[in-house]
Amino acid sequence: MTAGWLALFLITLTIGTPGAVYWIKVAFSGAFLIASAVITVLLGRRVARQKDAGKDHTAG
Repeated sequence: MTAGWLALFLITLTIGTPGAVYWIKVAFSGAFLIASAVITVLLGRRVARQKDAGKDHTAG
């Protein structure tokens, strides 16, 4: 993810910086993607933990 942002940054520096509105859109969409990824991971971990808690680890 960081490498992608760095590449995007370098490309835009090379081509020339676009308007501030573009950067605001990029920042918002990037933040949204990161937030949704984090939420997905956290929810996935919570569900996995609940499934583990439901199992009987002492049996067997």
